[in-house]
Amino acid sequence: LIIQCKNWSNAPKSKEIRTFITDSEIYIKDSKNKNRIKDKKIRKLFITSYEQMNYGVKCFLEKFNKENDIKIEYLIIPYNETN
Repeated sequence: LIIQCKNWSNAPKSKEIRTFITDSEIYIKDSKNKNRIKDKKIRKLFITSYEQMNYGVKCFLEKFNKENDIKIEYLIIPYNETN
């Protein structure tokens, strides 16, 4: 699993998703990690606590996931502050 988590008060934008994609590809292609992830199924998860997905992100991910083998899973886990 390659995971990035955001606990923001605003919805992440496409720029943050593209940065996550680039960073995860750098990690995958890094020679130090090649043996560690060889023959493994890779999942990429972008997790946020903001309870609504930005429309631009939704459109970007639909297109990206159609065109790529490794999909980006966008998960919303609401932040609940407990007393």
